[in-house]
Formats: sequence, C-alpha cells, structure tokens
Amino acid sequence: MNQKYILDTHVLLWFLENNSRLPENIRENIEYMQYEYYISYLSLVEIDNLKKLNKINTKFSVNETIEKMKKSYIGVYYNGLDEIKILDSLEMKTINKKTHGDYIEGG
Repeated sequence: MNQKYILDTHVLLWFLENNSRLPENIRENIEYMQYEYYISYLSLVEIDNLKKLNKINTKFSVNETIEKMKKSYIGVYYNGLDEIKILDSLEMKTINKKTHGDYIEGG
C-alpha cells in the first residue's frame, strides 16, 4: 500500500515556489510522487489569511496554488466537520516564549 503524507503549509509553498529552504530529497520525493501527498484544506485557508495579513509573500493566489497542486498530483485532505472540531483540543506552539502560530496537540 502506498504511504500517504499531509504536507505542512510552508512545505507546500516552498515546493510550488521552488524555494531553496525545502531540502532537495523532499522536493524530489514530491516531484517523483514517491508517496501520495495531500494538504489539509485548512492550509489553503491559512495561505489566504497570511497573504491578506501580509505575513507571507507568495506569488500565487489560492486558485493558482490549487492549480499548481493539481499539476503536481497533490490532493486536498478534507474530513468534514471533524477536522474543524479538533481545533478546540489544540494549543498554539510557543518557542522561546513567542507564540509561533502553528498548532500542536495538547489539551
């Protein structure tokens, strides 16, 4: 059975924008479809929010991101309302006393 992975939002952006921050071995795995890759639909929401808040400088709109994902065979994972309900049980990650903005399981 083929392994499936959900990509982090920044990994997706780095892949689509050919950013050097993405390690070459990960880029090659995605390019050559070594596994099945997905992003959470919440990543698209995050990209849109961060772009509107000028917290990221991506050259692609959300629609362009989706089209580029399709060409790279990256799917969108959506598990309905259960995926949103988990937000109540997640905490924001703090690194060096600064809130990072990503969630971690906690509770």
